[in-house]
Amino acid sequence: MLTSKQMSIRSNALIPIITVLTILISTQLFSQGKYLRGEVWQKFDVKNATADFYVSPDGDDDWSGTLESVNSSSSDGPFQTMNAHKKQ
Repeated sequence: MLTSKQMSIRSNALIPIITVLTILISTQLFSQGKYLRGEVWQKFDVKNATADFYVSPDGDDDWSGTLESVNSSSSDGPFQTMNAHKKQ
């Protein structure tokens, strides 16, 4: 008969094994595009990627540049200069 201390040691030893198995199984599922919603994974191709940036005299080079005009809280909006996108 095992004592409670021996059982605790054995169950603690199983935790890393269960964790590794869980990671291995989930990696296999997700690497093959078998998402929970049945969506197929598609590789992102940066060669064909585009980005639109906006520039305005009312802008700020610390903003994202992805908005055409300043937002209502004045925390994001267009860039002020053409070269600001290089910081991003």
